[in-house]
Amino acid sequence: MIKVFADGFDVAQGKYGKYLGQAERHVVKNKTILVIEDDPDMRITLVRLLNKEGYTALGAESGEIALKTFKKSRIDLILLDISLPDTDGITIAREIRGHSDVPIIFVTGKSHVIDRVVGLEIGADDYLTKPFNSRELTARINTVFRRSEISRTNIINPPVGAEILYFDGWKLDMSACKLFEPAGEEIRMTTYEFRILTTFVTHPNRTLSRTQIADLMGFNEISTDGRSIDMLVGKVRRKIAEYSDGTLYIKTIRNRGYMFAGRPSNAAIKGSG
Repeated sequence: MIKVFADGFDVAQGKYGKYLGQAERHVVKNKTILVIEDDPDMRITLVRLLNKEGYTALGAESGEIALKTFKKSRIDLILLDISLPDTDGITIAREIRGHSDVPIIFVTGKSHVIDRVVGLEIGADDYLTKPFNSRELTARINTVFRRSEISRTNIINPPVGAEILYFDGWKLDMSACKLFEPAGEEIRMTTYEFRILTTFVTHPNRTLSRTQIADLMGFNEISTDGRSIDMLVGKVRRKIAEYSDGTLYIKTIRNRGYMFAGRPSNAAIKGSG
């Protein structure tokens, strides 16, 4: 059963309001969202909500239809339910990730840790658990789109005064959400991988518990047992290891958490190349 929220959006009844501010309209223009959801009421209502907000929304009730729609249409973002009648959302996400970096937001009624861990592992950009607030949904979508727009824009016109974080020759471009190894090659990272690395770089030589890391990341959906944090740390370690001399930048502090052992050259440097 879908909860009715004070802001006026009831997924079951299809009631929604206008929440997107005028300043964000440029983000929505010409964006197409694929809603992969087997529940017809939820799917139809989400499509209507997104269309109302200015997006072009397409609905798919199964994995087979979703993949066909994705292949024949220009999709800018996917809202993906994990539970589908013919397959599961994890399988669909893996299939799409095999040849596309399109942003994926998992939307699911499940709250099991394994779903979150696997979702992050395959490169999900965000994760929403039903029931959710329509303001939260549109805010998450807009954030993902803004990040994508900034990233593409900065490739052509690097911003003046952008915040850059450095450690041992590595560069974190905060405005573009990108990591560059010492020789200048970009290392592809998911949203959460970039966020956790930024958290460590800005808190060097300090033991952080898994709960502290989740709080500093601003990620309130990290599981309390820390498995998602451990998974993200492992992924970041492996990506950095491919381009490093064997230095272990993120150290495990037994029974306590993790510590970043890199050497930041100023915590944040403005306008540096």
